[in-house]
Amino acid sequence: MVRSACLALCLSLAAAAEPARVMFTVEPAGLELEVTVSQPSLAGLTRQGNAFLLPDTLPAQKSPWEYRIAAPGYDWETVRLPAPRPGTTRYSSPIRLRPLRLDLEVHSFPSADLYLGDNFVGTSGNPHSLAVPDLLRAPLLLRRAGFREQPVQLTNLGVRGRQSKLQRIPAQGRLWLMPSGWVLGLMGVGLTGLAGAAFGLARRRGQKLEILQTVEASGQDYLLGSRLEGYRLVKRLGAGGMATVYRAEPDSAHSDAVACKVMRPELAQDAEYRQRFLREIQVCRSLDHPNIVRTYGGGSQGELLYLLVELVDGQPMDELLKQERLSPTRVGELFLPLLRAMHYAHGKGVLHCDLKPANVIVTRRGQIKVLDFGLAVQQDRTRITVSGAAMGTPCYMPPEQFALSKSDFDARSDQYSLGVMLYEMLTGEAPFQGDFMQLAMAHYSNPPPPLPGFPAELEAVLHRMMAKQADQRYSDLGEVERALTPLLQAVPSQQA
Repeated sequence: MVRSACLALCLSLAAAAEPARVMFTVEPAGLELEVTVSQPSLAGLTRQGNAFLLPDTLPAQKSPWEYRIAAPGYDWETVRLPAPRPGTTRYSSPIRLRPLRLDLEVHSFPSADLYLGDNFVGTSGNPHSLAVPDLLRAPLLLRRAGFREQPVQLTNLGVRGRQSKLQRIPAQGRLWLMPSGWVLGLMGVGLTGLAGAAFGLARRRGQKLEILQTVEASGQDYLLGSRLEGYRLVKRLGAGGMATVYRAEPDSAHSDAVACKVMRPELAQDAEYRQRFLREIQVCRSLDHPNIVRTYGGGSQGELLYLLVELVDGQPMDELLKQERLSPTRVGELFLPLLRAMHYAHGKGVLHCDLKPANVIVTRRGQIKVLDFGLAVQQDRTRITVSGAAMGTPCYMPPEQFALSKSDFDARSDQYSLGVMLYEMLTGEAPFQGDFMQLAMAHYSNPPPPLPGFPAELEAVLHRMMAKQADQRYSDLGEVERALTPLLQAVPSQQA
């Protein structure tokens, strides 16, 4: 009997010596918890496995106790539970921890898709709300076809506190994506390589390019002598990557000769290219301005797509700039009508998207004619590109056009290109030089070089036209014309 009593006493003493412990059931399961007691005031608990040991001596505290529970990446939660008794106490009611969330905005050039591990998040340049636990578990990556994968480094994720106290992570500049080797090879061949890139993105387009090169090498043109809409193609005037331009004589003696732009038959079979050409016909038919080449017709005949436009007798502006240095007065005579023509087009909802001296003709009478709306878009419609390629001429493209961002495109994109043209007309050379990547970085980051010898007011207008952000440019070209007119007229002739 005495022996049994001693054993019971030892067991009771051992139980009394064992510290109290509490255990929690938390969702999501498997988190590394941090548990403290906020009431009564108590230092952090000692962890033992999945339990938390309380001090040997428990403070006198009326029920309930308040526990503060947190985990990395989750908001802390306060729960009120009965005061623990000596021994093992288990709280089995689930405690739900809410993940902390951060608003994250990543900017890249060019725009790219944002992935969290293998999960698509969205596109760069837009705010995204992401759960911090996910950011701690998986890498954040920028991905774009033809460019190397770019990790996004986040260093301030050790955030504690209620969600209302979290600060948005600011954009840390802009991440530059490096092209893959094959893209660099295409970029190195300049503008011709840029057109070739559109074909090279798929075997089918690559095969078409070989066909075109074979036809060019043979010197044969099977369309000469053909009839389209009452006109006969009599002379080849020029060719580009997408179409060939002919002089077309009318069947009737009462009509004038026209220029006939015919889409290459090899490309007319491609739905993407065909859609672009049909868009050009539609856009050109909607425009009627003395400084825009007039359109007389267009459509399809069999498998051929064609556009009939005014045959202009004159000189492309790029050739004119190579031959002479324009006086400020002459710049005003040529540039202001160009502004008015594009202001009219913008009023019709048409953006040119490829404004450059080569697409402006100076007639023998000194009149300006804007042509080649092949990349034009209407502001209420989706822009057409070829297989994700940046369409345009890099030397004159605004930053947003390099980034292939549809949402950033509006009339102020043409305003930037016109600013580049104005700089070239005033100085005799374009503001930025180099290959595709050098031009892209310059347009994205560098201000235009100074205009030595010209008034500061004129330079200020030019800088605003070429602002990197579209919302910092003039609201429309009418405002640009009002700002430029007195300045071009006031520049002394010796500054030419």
